[in-house]
Amino acid sequence: MQVPGTRLGALVLVWPAMLVVLALAASPALADTGAGQTGKVGAHSLLDTADKPGATCTYRIRNVHDVPFSLVSVRVRPPIVFARNVSSGVDQQKTGWRFSIERRVFSSAIWSPVFASGTQRASATDSSAASFTSMTGKPPLPTEAADYRVKVTTLWFRNGTTEGSAADFVGFYRRVSPDGSQVVGPPSGFCLDGLGN
Repeated sequence: MQVPGTRLGALVLVWPAMLVVLALAASPALADTGAGQTGKVGAHSLLDTADKPGATCTYRIRNVHDVPFSLVSVRVRPPIVFARNVSSGVDQQKTGWRFSIERRVFSSAIWSPVFASGTQRASATDSSAASFTSMTGKPPLPTEAADYRVKVTTLWFRNGTTEGSAADFVGFYRRVSPDGSQVVGPPSGFCLDGLGN
């Protein structure tokens, strides 16, 4: 015997969960991977999807030692950063971001930094993100086959000192060479030194 209203009651309980699942399924997958944080941080994320990769690796023709192209630059999208929400009003705070390029040679499993950008700073509120712009780095020419990845570090400042920081690895990369363009993501989310070397 079914109690009247039981089926409707179950549907009412399940419906919010179904909406969350549908919303997650419809949204593009974000691929940035947290790499740790220190101190006090605000809301932040990377714009890092298959449609809008977090970084673009650009290659030029090389044709040396069977390597068709060489990685010459990496352009990185800025993070989306908000001030810390510490009051019932609008909170404003100076924030910043920088990035590093890490390399892993094929003969090793260890990632080592090979480039570090300067720090870009801008004010943000707890409801309006900082107006950051993209930055570009030029890693040194490789001496052997290697992979490259990008780590973005976000910073929050208070009274002239760093109040907190958060690091994230980019997951989606656009590889642009003279013969075309492709986007790669997890688990192959990185750039190669010779685009196939």
